[in-house]
Amino acid sequence: MAMYCPQCGTDLPAPGSSPLDLCPKCLLSAALSAPPDSCPYRIVAPIAESRTGTTYLAQPMHGRGIVALKIFTDRVDVDDVLARYARLKPAFARVTHAGIARLVDVGLTDEGLLYLATHFVPGWQLSSIDDHKSIDRDGRVEIARQLTSAVAAIHDAGLAHLAIDASNVRVSTAGGVRAALLGFGARMVVDGAEPSRAADRDALARMLRGIGVAAPA
Repeated sequence: MAMYCPQCGTDLPAPGSSPLDLCPKCLLSAALSAPPDSCPYRIVAPIAESRTGTTYLAQPMHGRGIVALKIFTDRVDVDDVLARYARLKPAFARVTHAGIARLVDVGLTDEGLLYLATHFVPGWQLSSIDDHKSIDRDGRVEIARQLTSAVAAIHDAGLAHLAIDASNVRVSTAGGVRAALLGFGARMVVDGAEPSRAADRDALARMLRGIGVAAPA
């Protein structure tokens, strides 16, 4: 089974034993970089950087599991974000679908920077599916079925994803084809966006057409 560095996507020289395995270059980078600020997670390695902040592979200081931890650049609306999370948290907790990377925590670092933690999902982006020749027509249909079911679970809770895109889907073939949506809750909590199931359905249909699968009825 092929393994990939979770930070840069480079093929690992040998199958690893956990999603924390990094390529030599990223291991060196992680060793030389210090955590940006104090928060209840131990930084393992950076994953991605954007204009809004940096995402890290991290572990809870107390407890088990692996999270994708995004620490945002300075914001003036952190109180509003935290209030929205407190209000929406019970609804988020009801969404436990296997095809959704659940929102774990939202809070502030000691320096007052907003952070958002979600379950870490290993795999490759759906946008690169054409590079994975092992995914045949039946595999694409199965991915579509899983993602459609995941979106339905979000909608059943009265919520919406609002960022459905192939770059926000991770696919793994370990033990069968499995697809998971990333970014659930981020738009509603961080941006204050109103839930729109119609927007989700349209985005899902576009994404599935992009992988050659008919949109759900």
